Amino acid sequence: MKYKNLLWLVCGALISALSYNIFFVPYNIIPGNIGGIGIIFKKVFDLDIMWTIGLLSIMCWLIGIIFLDKKEIIKSLWVLLLFPILVYGTSFL
Repeated sequence: MKYKNLLWLVCGALISALSYNIFFVPYNIIPGNIGGIGIIFKKVFDLDIMWTIGLLSIMCWLIGIIFLDKKEIIKSLWVLLLFPILVYGTSFL
């Protein structure tokens, strides 16, 4: 994978994590994705959002292995691992 593509993946995950912690979490906005499920589980079951997003992402990634090619699986694995970490790292905002 080229470093430029990896940089774009990191930037996209960072922007998503920032917007998640700045807009969605404080105002209890439920986006229509795994992040929304993470917010719901935080409110209902008091589970950490990072772990909820991580575990649900892994389950979706395992399903994606069936349908995607190797290149796309590797790209999605980078973001799958990076996004919950960045959500946790930017949660102080």
